[in-house]
Amino acid sequence: MFPVFWACSRCTGHVPGVTGAPPQGHTQDTNSFFMCRRLRSLGVRVARVSVVPDEVDAIAGEVAAFASRFTFVLTSGGVGPTHDDVTFEAVAKAFGERVVPHPELAALVREVFGEMEARRPAMKLAQVPESSRLHYGTDRRTGGAFKYPLVSVRNVYIFPGIPALMERALDGLGHLFRSEHTRFHSRAVYVAADEVLIAPVLDQADAAFRGRVSLGSYPDWASNYYRVKLTLDSESEQHLEEAHRFLLEKLPPGVVVPLVTDPVSLAATEVYALVESGSALGQKVAAALRTIEEALDRYSLAQLCVGFNGGKDCTALLHLVHAALERYPAAGLPRHSLGQGHGGPPALGRGSGAVLCSPLGQRYPERQEKLQVLYIRTVSPFPELEQFIQATVQRYQIQLCTVEGSIREALVTLKEQQPQLEAVLMGTRRTDPYSRTLTPMCMTDPDWPQYMRVNPLLVRCLSCLCLHEGQGQGCLKPWGGSGIHPSSSLGAFLPSFPSPLGISRPAAWLRAPFTAAWCWQAGHVPAHRWLLSHLGTCWEGQAHFEAVGRGWWIPTGAACPLCAPGWGELASLGASGQPAAIPVPFCSQDWTYRDIWEFLRKLFIPYCILYDKGYTSLGSMANTTKNPALRYTDARGRESYRPAYELENEEEERTARQ
Repeated sequence: MFPVFWACSRCTGHVPGVTGAPPQGHTQDTNSFFMCRRLRSLGVRVARVSVVPDEVDAIAGEVAAFASRFTFVLTSGGVGPTHDDVTFEAVAKAFGERVVPHPELAALVREVFGEMEARRPAMKLAQVPESSRLHYGTDRRTGGAFKYPLVSVRNVYIFPGIPALMERALDGLGHLFRSEHTRFHSRAVYVAADEVLIAPVLDQADAAFRGRVSLGSYPDWASNYYRVKLTLDSESEQHLEEAHRFLLEKLPPGVVVPLVTDPVSLAATEVYALVESGSALGQKVAAALRTIEEALDRYSLAQLCVGFNGGKDCTALLHLVHAALERYPAAGLPRHSLGQGHGGPPALGRGSGAVLCSPLGQRYPERQEKLQVLYIRTVSPFPELEQFIQATVQRYQIQLCTVEGSIREALVTLKEQQPQLEAVLMGTRRTDPYSRTLTPMCMTDPDWPQYMRVNPLLVRCLSCLCLHEGQGQGCLKPWGGSGIHPSSSLGAFLPSFPSPLGISRPAAWLRAPFTAAWCWQAGHVPAHRWLLSHLGTCWEGQAHFEAVGRGWWIPTGAACPLCAPGWGELASLGASGQPAAIPVPFCSQDWTYRDIWEFLRKLFIPYCILYDKGYTSLGSMANTTKNPALRYTDARGRESYRPAYELENEEEERTARQ
């Protein structure tokens, strides 16, 4: 491991850029980010970072130069028993000292490795510069002193190169570097515009606050939500706030993004807050979460997995599942402790706003198992897609199972490799191929490997139901029982009746007969609750009805009002035979292309970068191209593509898939 040096100072001033790079590239420096962040929290400014080869003269020269200019010099790496561990020797040469055995270190080496001769490789750990000091820090995990000390020579502190050991040592020895008089204040501004467009404003800000606030500008072409991250650092909170206000006032309107930098840790809070908002999207999120909760109640984490190919739909689904898992106990654990007498998951309210049974942010015992995700790898996958999948695995801390072949072949292999799996959560939408007649929970076809397909982005059934205020057709009917007479309101018979999908006003206000729209959440309605008799169902966006009784009908093939969000009118025939229009609030609970994008971008959920480059549906490199509906010519006459979330006609989503 190449030694890395951090030149640090407690004094203020301009921070030079990072210099140096590993000359061979065989190792990756993972310590600098932690070291700079931790030292900053101690009031220490890192002025320079240098990476040098395992050469005594090169290390000695860098140490001597840094030690004379800065308050502290911290090194990591090059400490060990092998031939290329030469940091102790190099530091000694930097100060004109000899390397000698330290009795205390020699005793520690013998305690660890047993009795040995002085020339054995392990004893090289006890060979240090003659003016060395030993520092026994405090282990923050146990509260006890470290068994092995950190070595320092004058203002040079020699840390181990292994990240875990280095971080532990710095945490335990922070008092050596802490500045009681310095505290740094920081702000970040995320800008959805190219750096060249905001450069004039940055120049103005730098000129106005130079010497008081340090301004940094960092382009990021991998982010879905911003192009440049601006950082503001100052020892004065007042100066920092002044500079922050200056930027917000001077930057072009609409380019500053109120970014949520860690949407995963906030998933439960943000997702369930969206449910409680009562918005159209919140209603669809609530319906999806009900299906997810039911799956988590039926199956343990060992028995289910999430289908994940890196696409937008399954990315939204994964975030929903993660939110549900964070919100409620681990799958498979007893849930009666949550006050649910029936032993099921805490149910979302079925009314507008979907009131939750527990307060937002409530945490339950951490689950021991990781959520499993199934990636069916296609031939010639996009490299960007596979990079996103790996990043997602790290982001959500999930367990990835990769299987190749067709979907059917992959499920056969999965059944052989993981026979305990019984259910797969899938990001299927109604407009996907072969998905018109699917329900939220349905088994695979008989000639396929048997799994329960869980489709939270679909609803149970969309139905138009006929009610009659008098006796006869359209009466409320109990499950498997005889007709009964409606009374004051539908809510009296259906506690789970979703008001955005039907009528929740007193029946006396309504003409008789009348038609109401209702979303039947099959499986969520226990036997002791009432169901309504069906007049017809919705399939592929058209109403399919049959005549019931005398004249209560809607023509087959009529556009189904449930498939269009908003307010509408459901027609029925009055007692005199004349049409009577009754206003009914309704919305479709099936997720659309636009819903997916609203959900992802509203919560700042990371998604595959290909969607920002003109792709709207991702397959393999062999069958997927950029969507021509997003193509345009930019100001320089170049062909460009708008991002997928700007697609206007949702029916063109898959036109670039062959």
